[in-house]
Amino acid sequence: MPTLVDTKFAALRTQGFTGAMSDMTAQWLVNFGADKSAIPDMWKEMLAEQGFSPTLVVNGDFSSPDGWTFLNGAVWNSAGYVDVNAGVIVIFAAQTLVAAEIGATYSITFTLSNVTVGGARVDYGGVTGTQRSGNGTFTELIVATSTGTLLDVLSVTAGFVGRLDNVIVKKKGAALSELNQQNDAWFDLLRSLGHTGSMNDMELQFWTAGGEFGVAVFKFITTEAGDPLITEAGNNLIV
Repeated sequence: MPTLVDTKFAALRTQGFTGAMSDMTAQWLVNFGADKSAIPDMWKEMLAEQGFSPTLVVNGDFSSPDGWTFLNGAVWNSAGYVDVNAGVIVIFAAQTLVAAEIGATYSITFTLSNVTVGGARVDYGGVTGTQRSGNGTFTELIVATSTGTLLDVLSVTAGFVGRLDNVIVKKKGAALSELNQQNDAWFDLLRSLGHTGSMNDMELQFWTAGGEFGVAVFKFITTEAGDPLITEAGNNLIV
């Protein structure tokens, strides 16, 4: 029996959309009322990361040095990154965040570029991050073991010479209240179309039937927290 994901993918392809599932979903939202200009890359990211909070880091893109402490060979560059020439296993960038919640899951992402020596890791919530070497954007999930507030970026055992950018820390579950509202709106919309059963059952019925509406039903808004959401009938909606 076809899965929900396979059925949705096939329906979106049939409607003429291209790219990855998140790309096609964004195109589908536009097709049924969402404003194309209001669906930036961060919306595509939310499609893949439902259930995570906005980033907890201030100026994680280093557009400003505010909120950060740089030391041990790290210097903020006004072009929007940090130049680093750090020795072996030393903290070269740090920021005080909200206290981590023991047992909570956090997504940690950072980018290394222009690397000529070693790499870096990010520690938070009592968890020692995975050592990363070479150029790339790295993401890992951690489960906090302490209520510590410090986010530390350290060099690895070989030291680190290169650039640091795009430090992101998100807490899983922080947006569940908003997501529940969105899911309720989506549930009601599927019910209004005559679909029955569980959410999964109704979504499978919807996409099996082609995944189309006769009219525009979506509207783009931005929440007070700055998160992009799609609404239907005045309720937040992510599909």
